[in-house]
Amino acid sequence: MGQKVKPIGLRLGINRTWDSRWFADKNYSDLLHKDLKVRKFLMEKLKAAAVSKVVIERPAGRARVSIYSGRPGLIIGKKGQDIEKLKDELSKTLGMEVSLNIMEIRKPEIDAKIEEETDPIELLVENNVIISHKGTEPHLTIPKALNEENIVAIGDGALSKNASFTKITIPNTIELIGRGAFAECSALETIIISDNVRYIGKAPFAACKSLNSIQVSPQNSEFRDINGILFDKQISTLIQYPANAPTSYQVPKSVTTINEAAFAECSKLISVIFPDTLEKIEKAAFLGCSSLEEIDLPKSLKVISQGAFVGCSNLKKITIPKDVTVIEDGAFAHCSNLKSVEFRGPPPLAGNGVFTNSSPTVYVTKNKGWTDSYLNLKTVELGE
Repeated sequence: MGQKVKPIGLRLGINRTWDSRWFADKNYSDLLHKDLKVRKFLMEKLKAAAVSKVVIERPAGRARVSIYSGRPGLIIGKKGQDIEKLKDELSKTLGMEVSLNIMEIRKPEIDAKIEEETDPIELLVENNVIISHKGTEPHLTIPKALNEENIVAIGDGALSKNASFTKITIPNTIELIGRGAFAECSALETIIISDNVRYIGKAPFAACKSLNSIQVSPQNSEFRDINGILFDKQISTLIQYPANAPTSYQVPKSVTTINEAAFAECSKLISVIFPDTLEKIEKAAFLGCSSLEEIDLPKSLKVISQGAFVGCSNLKKITIPKDVTVIEDGAFAHCSNLKSVEFRGPPPLAGNGVFTNSSPTVYVTKNKGWTDSYLNLKTVELGE
């Protein structure tokens, strides 16, 4: 009564043997310490491989190491290259020839050791590029390397549509962030971009509805942030405006391009003041900005791209400057409250469905080449 024994002891019957199996005489302590060192090394090095246990045997002057893993492929590597590297490292530590066995655990989800210690970060990496992620951790710190290979890029949409992330830190090994890499991460509040990022694809943080700020290392040579808003280094392109940034914003005077999906799903945005340097508003730049009521497009503007203001359901009035030459497909589609569109110049080249599910009155300047209708909407002439 009251006596305690270890779960793997005799009281429950012999259900497993020792994890170190060898005979020693005077050098027992040396061999034991080497085993402990090897286990610690393997558990740290192979953390992502879901290792449950390491068994070390020493038959006839050599060592046999068996690693029980839920993800044996991460240990073996491409064409078994990682196995050979690991054998060499173990041989140096143990001071003898080593044979290595990788034993697959068929049901890792019922292994208590794996469930307790496996890192929740589940990144799928191919050719040094992150292509997907299945973890549920709120703060993702992307590792610099996985299986001794540096991670240099985040692929298109690789970390998108994750509802768990609140903060993401990018290491200085990352050089490229793909298109929509973090799009629709609904809980993401902060992103930190490191020194060496050289390329960021279109719409990198589009529709991240909780995003407060994007922070860029001052040492980065290609990008910068101003009050948590992402720009290129020259401040000529506004790349991303966080959805939870202020509801009114004045774009810096040097900006010539509003990036694709730069303001997408900024549902709290009420007003934007554009500089007289702006030339192009890219695809879906203001998609779903449902609180935006009125915008004053600058005289310098030339191109309004596909779906630039689609779904701006509170937009009531817009004036198109005289130098706008192209309005692409669906630029003002689903702007259900749009009542007035005034054109200051000749008819721009227009794509399909520019005003789909919108029915504004079109006001045009007299003697500028207009006809009685434009895109199936009746035109009303104003003075010259």
